Amino acid sequence: MKIIYTTLLLSTIASSASEYVNYIRESHFITGKPGEIPHYEYHTDIQNVDGAKGKLGVLNKTVYDLFVIDQNDLSKEYPLDSKTVYTHAPTAELSIISDGPATSEPFTRADKPFYVTYTVQNLTPISDIADPRFNSVVLMSETSNKRLTLSTIDDDLKAKTVRYMPMPLMGGSDATKVSGSINFTINENAEIDADEFASQDVKILPKHVGSLSGIDSSERYFKVPDATFNISNMYPGSTARIYVYPNNNPSDERTIKNILANQELTDIKDSVIANLDELIDEKGVWTLVAQLTETPWEDEMIDQVSFTKVTNLKVRGNISTQK
Repeated sequence: MKIIYTTLLLSTIASSASEYVNYIRESHFITGKPGEIPHYEYHTDIQNVDGAKGKLGVLNKTVYDLFVIDQNDLSKEYPLDSKTVYTHAPTAELSIISDGPATSEPFTRADKPFYVTYTVQNLTPISDIADPRFNSVVLMSETSNKRLTLSTIDDDLKAKTVRYMPMPLMGGSDATKVSGSINFTINENAEIDADEFASQDVKILPKHVGSLSGIDSSERYFKVPDATFNISNMYPGSTARIYVYPNNNPSDERTIKNILANQELTDIKDSVIANLDELIDEKGVWTLVAQLTETPWEDEMIDQVSFTKVTNLKVRGNISTQK
């Protein structure tokens, strides 16, 4: 039996308003069987101190919940903190790394991979306790419409890394329409009332879709008209580079404009690409390109269109007179 010294985050409300007081509820699960009704013990005499000693030992699992409550209005009760203590439970850690910038919540694109690293310790050998809740844990993923069991872990391991693609976990076949969050958890191996040992989310952004319009590849232009650029779901922090080059010298790239995304998904609507004629100084076939750059990956083609520039027009016709 363990006597636990519990340290929980105490409310500042209790010290600033005398009608509010803190209390701790101990929920003792004796057998650990699914559906068990816990035995409760309460600490009602605590102040803003560093901690309080558990009233009962931990026989299987105990949940310590810290609350603050208004003594004059018991409906004003607020949870502040919670800790769970086990006698023989596995422990786990889980983290996610993506190609996106480091943030509190990692993110990536629907068509790009990310990496889940996890550590599991303190699994009990079957020879000691033949109970899957102690012999193994379950790695799971969950989205708004899909929950998957990814693996059952029955041996201690340290810092194992697995590569995942978002779309099989989220469903959908079009990366431009897949978005949301994936929650990874390492859970107790139990069919119901499974405890969670570790958790991490990764945010999934849709792939961009964009187009160039206003120029017809079948036309021959004496004066090249303005074009229009549109893009949806432009990756945070990326740049759309618009340039043109002569087909007989593809390395002669002539930048027309750079369009910068915000630090979130960005939509660009009806951006005019004007004065193309000023960059196109010789006849022949040219290609107008929209390219996505400044992402964690290689530069990507958004759209392109080829057209023919002519420097004079030949007019065929007949002149006739009639009295």
